[in-house]
Amino acid sequence: MAARAFNVGIVGYGSSAKIFHIPFLTQLPQFRLYGIVQRSPKPGNSAPADYPDIRHYTHYKDLLADPDVDLVVVGTPPDNHFELTKASLEAGKHVLTEKPFVPTSAAANELISIAKVQKRLLCVYQNRRWDSDFLTIKELVAKGTLGRILQYDSHFARYSPDPPAIGQPACRLKREAVWYLISAAI
Repeated sequence: MAARAFNVGIVGYGSSAKIFHIPFLTQLPQFRLYGIVQRSPKPGNSAPADYPDIRHYTHYKDLLADPDVDLVVVGTPPDNHFELTKASLEAGKHVLTEKPFVPTSAAANELISIAKVQKRLLCVYQNRRWDSDFLTIKELVAKGTLGRILQYDSHFARYSPDPPAIGQPACRLKREAVWYLISAAI
């Protein structure tokens, strides 16, 4: 008899959820897309419209209170990864947090400690670690080809030919870029 599939709740309905997590989860029989937290569904960007047969929440605490949720995927902007991951672990859920994980090693260690106490799995979604640029650098460093490295700069951009809409923050990408660079540097 096959094991029961893990019920997965996703916090955040942005590109991370839509492009990576939901397509992967729905292809694997070990997981069941159970619910999505989206604070403000809008026409053209609505989890309830896209997935009418699952549960929907407008606050993450409601998802965490649901005893049928086994695994939480934190796919929100980086500045609230710590809070959401901690709350999910304390609610007894397994957690997959989108990169970048948290801004400090102290915060990471705190979450790891909570996961151990709760006997829950805690993972970081580091999908780019297998990209050819990272693997090539890793190989060159391991072989000593580059000598003593004093500094390494890397760039990753999400280009859009369309400027931000009037009234929309243009700085979010800058904020996310800083978090991404910290994550890549670690």
